[in-house]
Amino acid sequence: MWQSGPAWDIAVSPVQVDIELKMDSEIDYITKIMLQRRQNNGGCNNAEGGFYVSKDGNNWEKVGDFKIADTNDEQFFELDESTYGTTKGAKHLRIQFDTKGDGFGPMLAEIKVYGYTL
Repeated sequence: MWQSGPAWDIAVSPVQVDIELKMDSEIDYITKIMLQRRQNNGGCNNAEGGFYVSKDGNNWEKVGDFKIADTNDEQFFELDESTYGTTKGAKHLRIQFDTKGDGFGPMLAEIKVYGYTL
């Protein structure tokens, strides 16, 4: 489980929140990303942001957007096929929350990255 925090800081601060993942697997193309909010906690309902990828962890390119819905279910965000070339060889994924949503801030229970290799 991941939660931005402390909650009182993000509740009053307009700063964005980022999660950066280093991917060790050999995925040539990222096709979708699954986010699941913390169970029975609507703190991040309606939080919005974007997905970014990088080959080196320094230079980032935006490949998609998301908005967290009011559900405990897994939420899948398909990347447009036009971004597949951008995701080729990416070793880093950034999930950037641009808004905190309805509560104290973003809270995620699970993240999954889907794709394929050639």
